[in-house]
Order: sequence, then structure tokens, then C-alpha cells
Amino acid sequence: MDIHKMKLKATGLLTRDEVRAAIHFRQPPRPPRCECHFYTNELLKKYAEEIPVLERDFPDDFGFSAMMIPKWEAPADDSSYCWAFGGRRSTAGASMDEDIIIREWSDLDRFLAEFPSGLHPSAVNGIRATRAERPDGYVLACWHLYFNGRLMDLRGMQNMCMDFLLCPDNLRVVMDRLLEMFRVWAPRAAEAGCDGVWGGEDVAGQEGLIMSPKVFREVLIPYYKELGDILHDSGLDYWWHSDGNITDILEDLVECGVDVVHPMQADCTDDAEVMSRYGGRLAFWVGMDVQHILPFATPEEVREHVRRRIRAFSCPEGGLIVGPGNTLGPEIPLVNLRAYLETLHE
Repeated sequence: MDIHKMKLKATGLLTRDEVRAAIHFRQPPRPPRCECHFYTNELLKKYAEEIPVLERDFPDDFGFSAMMIPKWEAPADDSSYCWAFGGRRSTAGASMDEDIIIREWSDLDRFLAEFPSGLHPSAVNGIRATRAERPDGYVLACWHLYFNGRLMDLRGMQNMCMDFLLCPDNLRVVMDRLLEMFRVWAPRAAEAGCDGVWGGEDVAGQEGLIMSPKVFREVLIPYYKELGDILHDSGLDYWWHSDGNITDILEDLVECGVDVVHPMQADCTDDAEVMSRYGGRLAFWVGMDVQHILPFATPEEVREHVRRRIRAFSCPEGGLIVGPGNTLGPEIPLVNLRAYLETLHE
């Protein structure tokens, strides 16, 4: 065993091969813990003294890195490396549907002309640094958004939902350009030391999809499928995020080659039904409830919630990764934060 693997064993952390055993149902030693310290800035400020201790005592199995293009503020060395174009700037205090980049589709050609390059040298710096810190650990790169999430970010949610019905071809033009960039990003990420890629899409609310399954399949599925091929061709695992109830599209995600789905939001889906249909076919990065349980339950209720979710998605072959359902906010009492972390590490 090399020195890097020995160090991971000494800390009780999983190697990249052991994490991949969980993702691909090859009997891992235990469920990996991923991004368990996904804190908001407000929580970091509130518990500034305690957080470093929690991170030391309850470490993640993953090295986590960002591979993202700024929305508004380009780096000093390249004024074109951001999603905003034409010198547009963010509006302080504006809502998501007001603070948008493509305000009218008449701006599409100009947006495409200033589309950021996937070859920007800084894009993989974070991955290289994370790989250097964890030579034999699993490195997960966050691409922030894939397709639906990026369209929502560029157009605002209300505009985007109307676009799916009124002008889906414009959406396809943008997604075609995103695919071109992802074809460049994937091999660059792999060469820099990345093992898997995660992106957030948020295609659902707590009752179900924000669009009909028919529209989802006609417009988005071809792009998710193509992205799966791109990532797998570079040897990368395909991680996919959406809050809400996504039960209606899990079969589609299997067909697109998705390896890991996050967070299977608590109380939005029937966990037993999901496991009966997709256990062994999809790995689940199961998120603990940051909306109701962690902020407002007792510490013992937090512990029981974590144990119940782990039991629901466990199987001997693997397929379970554990962590938070979303960011951990300042409303979570410190005693509950510790109960959640301790139970994940039982």
C-alpha cells in the first residue's frame, strides 16, 4: 500500500477506489460521506470558532472543487470570462427573475458571440490543487449548473418556463453551445485529476416537476444523454442534482447514464418505492432534511432522521452516499449540527 493510501486509512477516510465501489455497486466498506460541511456564509460566521473543530473531527471522504464560470464579475486577467455580456452588471437586491442576463431573445447572437471559452487556463486550477491535497482520494468537481439550471440562471425561472413552450429552439441553441464547452471541460477535468462531476438542475418542486415529463423528455433529455456520454468517455462519474420530487424522471436519468442522484429530498418521495425500482441502478447521494429537521427538531430526532434515511437507501452492494440535502444555514442549532455529523460518522 502506498503512503497516500496509508494516510487515508489512518484517518478512516475512503480512497477513490472505495468511493467508486459505492457508486458502482461493488461492495464498499461503508457509505461515503460527501460535502457534509456544506455551510452558508452566515452559518460560518455564526459558529466561527466551532466549525474548524467540526471539520477536523468529522471529515469528508471527498475532495470537493469548483469548476465554474463567474456569472457577472470576470477575473481581472480576462474581461470576457463570465456569463454576462455587453458590459451588463448585476442589480443589487434584484430577484432571480429580475437579475437576468439574456433579457430578450434578440440578444442571443450577441450572447453567443461573447460566450466564455472552455479553454480558460484557470478553469481546472481548483481540481489540480484538490488532487494535490488528496492524492488517492476521490475528487468531485462542481460544474454548478448543466442545462436547465443554466437556462434558469440566464433567463430567470418564469421566462425559461415560457420558453420551453414558446421558443424551445432558442433553448436548444444555448444548450448546443454548452455541450461544446462540456466537450472541452470533461477531458481537461479528468487530466487535472477529477473523478466525477456534479451539476445542479432543479427541475422539480416538492409536488413534482416544474414542467411536464413530455416537455422534459423532448427538450432536455437529449442533452443529458449527450453529457453522460461526454463524461463517461473521459472516465468521469456523472452526478446530477435536483431538489424536489423527481420520481417521474428517474428512469430517464438511468437511460441518460447518470451515476449519482442528489438529494432525494426528504418527504418528497417514497423512499421504499424508489429503492425497490432503482436500487442497484442509480446511486443516491441521500440528503438529510435541512428544511425542517436539522433547524427545528431535537438532537435525538435529528439522529433518528439520519439513521432512518441511511436505512432506507442501504444495500450491501453499495449505491449510498450521505450528506446534507442542501446548504446548512444559520438557523440550525449547533447541538443539532453536531448530532447530524456524529450520526453520519457512527
